[in-house]
Amino acid sequence: MAKIHEVKKIDNVGVEYTFMCPACGVCHSVDLDGYPKYVFNKNMDQPSFWPAIMVRTGPENNPNICHFLIDIGLIKFLSDCTHELKNKTIKLEDF
Repeated sequence: MAKIHEVKKIDNVGVEYTFMCPACGVCHSVDLDGYPKYVFNKNMDQPSFWPAIMVRTGPENNPNICHFLIDIGLIKFLSDCTHELKNKTIKLEDF
């Protein structure tokens, strides 16, 4: 089973790549047409995206931060994450 899935954007123009974040417990998506320009290795079972991805939620003055790299099917959480998996590397689960 794949670690990520290709999903049509709401406007049906282009796609995003979605995966379940084990730290946040929700899906995060990567838009290859957005900014920054991400590079994807097109491997749904052992995905890699560059550069690092940052997801911010919550209030601006106290946001929840999930900042990570996805490299050959591993998700590497960076030190500025505000969740319990910061500075940890784990395998992306099938989704």
